[in-house]
Amino acid sequence: MTEVRFLPAYGHSMWRSCQRAAVPTCIDAARRGTVVYYPHGLLSYHYWKKIKLSTEWRDAGFMFGDSGGFSIRTEGAVIDAARVLRWQAAVCTAGCLLDVPTKDQYERPCWAVGLAKTCAHTAHVLPLYEKLLRADTAFRWWGVLHGNFGPQLVGWWNKISAIYPFSEQGEGWAVRPEPTITHYTLAHMLQFLKQRRVRRAHFLAATAIKSAATIAVLSEEVGLEFASFDSASAAIASGNRQIMVPTADGVAWTLLKEKTRTGKTHDDQWRMREYLWNHCACGFCAELRGCYPTIALVTDMAWVVYSFLHNLFIQIRTFNAHGAAIAAGDGHALLRTLLGHEDYFKVMRAFAGKLGQAADAGAPRSLLDFL
Repeated sequence: MTEVRFLPAYGHSMWRSCQRAAVPTCIDAARRGTVVYYPHGLLSYHYWKKIKLSTEWRDAGFMFGDSGGFSIRTEGAVIDAARVLRWQAAVCTAGCLLDVPTKDQYERPCWAVGLAKTCAHTAHVLPLYEKLLRADTAFRWWGVLHGNFGPQLVGWWNKISAIYPFSEQGEGWAVRPEPTITHYTLAHMLQFLKQRRVRRAHFLAATAIKSAATIAVLSEEVGLEFASFDSASAAIASGNRQIMVPTADGVAWTLLKEKTRTGKTHDDQWRMREYLWNHCACGFCAELRGCYPTIALVTDMAWVVYSFLHNLFIQIRTFNAHGAAIAAGDGHALLRTLLGHEDYFKVMRAFAGKLGQAADAGAPRSLLDFL
């Protein structure tokens, strides 16, 4: 059975908020032995490089080191590939090469430039990785795939894997279907990985419940030994003053948003806080009630931190429920429930390789691509 791992994408700002509030996160050793302990996650070099981290996170679970390539695109960041690899090897279980995305910070296509720079980064630091392997490091380096389905994706694979195949024990590939991440394109990507006998894969920014379920259910059918996906949704929702409320069957959640008939900010906040205080039975909300004698005394900082941790706990519990359904042989029933009959049929068509080829940005599309 494929080992499927959800990796919370930890932002340094929310982590520091937890530190200032003296509230340990799910990955901290202080949580070990409790129901809220979860020693797995994703850290991005660009945001965490200046923060001193112990090796505890790396050694306790699975910590994936993102190279920060997306920050090159969105922020124009200048990142040194060798420094990325050294940082990853010091604090992460595995981490991906420094990739240059196929669009620039202005969303203009730059596939050829991105591939050329990614190849250069990979070739430049490969000797460093080989040196780490000779030193018996536990860290494993992973490749990255970019490009629309068709010649771009195949071309990217051929160029990068020719430099280094990322096929040894513990190595794998980080992938992000383009031009968009959906449960359809993820299903098609899984077939692409099967054809190339990839055994370990991380799906970048596959945050939606439908996407996560598609990965979890179909990964074993393509021969993956390990599959992971990351999500920053817990922090994003908390930052937007939203909380995740689990559905009755426990396999999904809805967002309780700050909307009231009056539209007053105080009333909006109170609606969310009242749910956490009076209705949620998760471990973090129980802790919140134990720390404060009354709801009126809870500080604003505590509400931000605990809403984030609540959201994270709901995500972990939901994805654990997916795993339990799959282990019981009910994976496809779960997927059909979450997707609906029509979308389930489309995903299975994509999984069978019948997804229309994604066109380059700006290119004409055929209606047949969506059938």
